[in-house]
Amino acid sequence: MMKEEKSFKEKIKEHKKEILVGAGIITFSVGALIFWKNKDKIQKTMENLLEKNDVSVEKAVDYAKDNKDIVDVSGHTKNLPKNHTASKK
Repeated sequence: MMKEEKSFKEKIKEHKKEILVGAGIITFSVGALIFWKNKDKIQKTMENLLEKNDVSVEKAVDYAKDNKDIVDVSGHTKNLPKNHTASKK
């Protein structure tokens, strides 16, 4: 008996998981390598963006604490699961 040769599509279907894992590992590795080679440029760019926009964690936290405006949403429809009711708040 002669053994039938599988088609290319059948081979791909048979080894789909291994192909996807391999492609993922290659993609991650290439991305990590590009990041590693350009980490100084990326860090400088991020620092420039933060300085340019004057952003800091402390300022963001202070802004959030200072702006505690209460917004009335009573006119909006509430989508609740069955057997649930909205509170008066």
